[in-house]
Amino acid sequence: MKRVFTAVTIVLLVVGLAPYAQAGHENHRSYDITLAGVELRPGVAADLQVKIYVNTGHPCASNTVLGIHGMAQTAATWEPFVNELFADNPAGRKVCRFVAINLPGHGGSGLPTGGLAFGDLAIQDYVAATLGAMDRLDDFGLRPHTLIGHSLGGLVVQMTQQALVDRGTTLRSAYGVKNVVLLASALPGSLPWPSFDSNPLVGMLAGFGTWSPDLGVYLDIPYEPTPVPGFPAPVLPWQMMLFMTRSYALVPGTPMPSDVAAKGYHAFVPGTVAWQMQQQRPLVEAGIFGRDRGTSLSLVTYEQDPLLTLPEVQGLYAYLTGDGGATGVAFVMGSYAVHNTHMSDPALLLWSVACAARLP
Repeated sequence: MKRVFTAVTIVLLVVGLAPYAQAGHENHRSYDITLAGVELRPGVAADLQVKIYVNTGHPCASNTVLGIHGMAQTAATWEPFVNELFADNPAGRKVCRFVAINLPGHGGSGLPTGGLAFGDLAIQDYVAATLGAMDRLDDFGLRPHTLIGHSLGGLVVQMTQQALVDRGTTLRSAYGVKNVVLLASALPGSLPWPSFDSNPLVGMLAGFGTWSPDLGVYLDIPYEPTPVPGFPAPVLPWQMMLFMTRSYALVPGTPMPSDVAAKGYHAFVPGTVAWQMQQQRPLVEAGIFGRDRGTSLSLVTYEQDPLLTLPEVQGLYAYLTGDGGATGVAFVMGSYAVHNTHMSDPALLLWSVACAARLP
């Protein structure tokens, strides 16, 4: 069998593959834990809420996945994907648990203490939160074998590896992480990202900046019908950023306002994080996921994602791994393959990745 995708596909992305499965079925139980006082920077900390999804059809103590959500989102956005990931698949190994972190100020996680306003949180603070959470999760027997990051969460994972490399270690050496999967990952400042930097959806975000004495400067991207300059009728900005095709259509499975509110999908964006993404994305070094680092890297991108192109993702893979090919890149095709396909059509995501890997 010719290998066109990395081994992580066998471990993670094919698990739960059910091409004809219907999203929304419940095959798990969940509970939350709070990691109190996780240090973000000297004198600044935050309480982090972590959601634990347990596969009720395949209980075990291993094969744990850790997920990092994207910008303006929460840990709850992983649940549709978890449902598909836990679905029975006799051809693949089972994922037993999915651990989803709420980054500081997102979901049930607390605001930073120590005099730092929420709006002053930076992407580097998200990295510190991820490392601090991984340090604590081991105490709960939740040691992940696989990290999966979506969008901004993908950049956080890249920067987490960079932070460890700067310390003389790696995700594999420090935490035993064997696999990293990045879904529609943000690119670091080390690489050009023209489809993002010139995208009108990104330019629209500046209009949602606000300030409060409690939070400082932040973005509140509306998920309810909102008048937006340039659009003839009210639109759903949050949904447009995440579920819109290149022809400006929202796909089936897009969560409507009542679902976003009821399920807690939406989160504010710290002003500093928004500024970094648009003006000064953090750098990572070339080769931080090279073979000598011990962690297998896989990237997934989508045909209809207006924020990323396949060549951009292939370039990211080559940069991070030092591999001139693109054996670790999966391209999800179809008219419904958008930035947040893991929410709107997770079965398409898993099916497409399995096909890309030519697995039985």
